[in-house]
Amino acid sequence: DKNNIENIKQNNINIENNIKHENNNASEKINNKINEDQVKNEQKDGNLVKISKKELEFLTLLCKNANSFVNYDLIQAVIWEDSFMSEDALKSLVTKIRAKLPINSLENFAKIGYKINTIN
Repeated sequence: DKNNIENIKQNNINIENNIKHENNNASEKINNKINEDQVKNEQKDGNLVKISKKELEFLTLLCKNANSFVNYDLIQAVIWEDSFMSEDALKSLVTKIRAKLPINSLENFAKIGYKINTIN
C-alpha cells in the first residue's frame, strides 16, 4: 500500500541521515588532527600510504558497521550523497582501498554490499 511504501522510504532516509551524522562526527574527529584538504596518511607495513577523502569516508562507514555488510544504497547515500555512484566508481574505490589494507580485509557480496573484517 502507498502509505507503507512512504513509511519505508522515510525510515530509510532517517537511517541514512543518522549514519551520515555519525560518519560526519567520526570524520570531524579525524580531521581535527589533519587538515581536511590534505591527503590523509595511514601506516601500512611501516610505509606511509596516502588515503583520499572518499577512501577515508568509505573506510569510516565500514568501520562504523564493522563485521556487518553495508549495502550499496547506503554507500551511495553516505559517500556519494547527491551524486550518481556508478558501479565502476565503487569498484575503483574498493580496488584502491584493498591495495592499502591487509589481504582479505574487505569482503564483497554481489548485489548486497561490502564489509570490513576487523580483528577483535
